[in-house]
Amino acid sequence: MINFFNIYIPLVDEWILTNNTQNHINFIARGAGSELKIQDQLTWNALKKDYHGDLEELQKQVELGLKKSYEKLMAFKKCTTFH
Repeated sequence: MINFFNIYIPLVDEWILTNNTQNHINFIARGAGSELKIQDQLTWNALKKDYHGDLEELQKQVELGLKKSYEKLMAFKKCTTFH
């Protein structure tokens, strides 16, 4: 959802956001250019709050995750290297 709000919406001409986790499709919102039509305000607000975050914070979290992954990989490599 982070990519939807921060990358996808600004790039496309039109978009529709739906919730299809139930037996029917629930339209949440749709947009075209600067036009926004929200049909499920409660869900839209919750998604915006949770996923339309600060890109700098997202970048920091990604960098931290990559650093931790690299450290684990190097530790694993050290343990499995034959002498």
